[in-house]
Amino acid sequence: MNRTGKSNAKKGPDVDYNAFRDFTDRETEAHIITRWMVFVGMTDMEGDLTTRPIPDTTDWDLQMKREWLYKETQVFLNEVFLQTTVPENVIMLDDAHKQGFSCRTPDCEMQFPLHSTRVRHEQQRHGLITDDGGDDNRDSYGYYKCRGPCSLVFATNVTRKRHESVQHPDVEIATNPEDQHSEEPTSESDLIFNYHNARLQIGMLLVDIVDAIKEGDGYRLVNCYKFVLLFAYKFRNTKYAYALLLFFVLNLCSAFKGRVLLFNRK
Repeated sequence: MNRTGKSNAKKGPDVDYNAFRDFTDRETEAHIITRWMVFVGMTDMEGDLTTRPIPDTTDWDLQMKREWLYKETQVFLNEVFLQTTVPENVIMLDDAHKQGFSCRTPDCEMQFPLHSTRVRHEQQRHGLITDDGGDDNRDSYGYYKCRGPCSLVFATNVTRKRHESVQHPDVEIATNPEDQHSEEPTSESDLIFNYHNARLQIGMLLVDIVDAIKEGDGYRLVNCYKFVLLFAYKFRNTKYAYALLLFFVLNLCSAFKGRVLLFNRK
């Protein structure tokens, strides 16, 4: 805060919003520049680009320069936002829910809306028990595994606990399975990297929202709001989540109302 000259930001956004906003903007810019320096292999602001040097653009036209910069930016953003396979897993699971989960017995053609229903059908009708991977707590589809003697899975932890209390009351079950089967603690450097990478992601999201508002790009703003809705719901900001959900619902009411909401600059 002292380096940016926004010491009043210490008071928080409720007391001095403008100073806090300026500080967060400068901090986001610093994160972007620092990450880009690591991306291109620069050791300092005056250093050379060692890992991704700028090619000779003497004979390039404007379109070629744009295409090169676009590709470099795309690779940079992929490194920032695609650190895990969560997006791919979400897409795979979403497609599976839309298409339905088919019974994995060769002679059975039944389909089910949930993976847990399919597993129950396979075990009770066909006696088929399939190892769907994952860990001791969840399978590869993200469904909760029964911690008793059966091999059923459940969409939520609540339904799993209810099943265990009714079907396996005599089985001793750990109260915090995720804590017992958690991954090995990461090093301090990993924690620091994860924090700064998360700060960079949130900062770039906010920058994208502000830029979409300035440009009047309603479609891009809606895509950003979809991402914000997940954060609002995750951290129990129910009023913000409800307002965003209401915005999405109203946007689907009619083409005219949707266009007014998308491009309303008031």
